Parts: sequence; structure tokens; C-alpha cells
Amino acid sequence: MSRNLEKNYDPSAIEDRLYQKWLDKKYFHAEVDRSKKPFTTVMPPPNITGKLH
Repeated sequence: MSRNLEKNYDPSAIEDRLYQKWLDKKYFHAEVDRSKKPFTTVMPPPNITGKLH
């Protein structure tokens, strides 16, 4: 396997295509079930100092 890697990474070379695939497959879609309690979380969670970076 002799393949040269590019010196710099170009994320758009792959990420744009992948993101469109995710949209097409509705990976970001969420079903709402009002009979259940919503799940929530603190974002981002505090680190050990209790402060954000």
C-alpha cells in the first residue's frame, strides 16, 4: 500500500459529503414523545475545578 498523504488535512474533502449523507438519512431527526419526561444534561459538564476552560 504505497499512498502519499497530503501535507495538510482538508476536512471539506470528506466532511461535506458525509454531512449530506447524514441529512439524507435523517440522522439528526428526533421523535417527540410527549408522554415521556424530557432528558436534559448540562453542556458542557463542569470540569474538576468547576470552571469552564
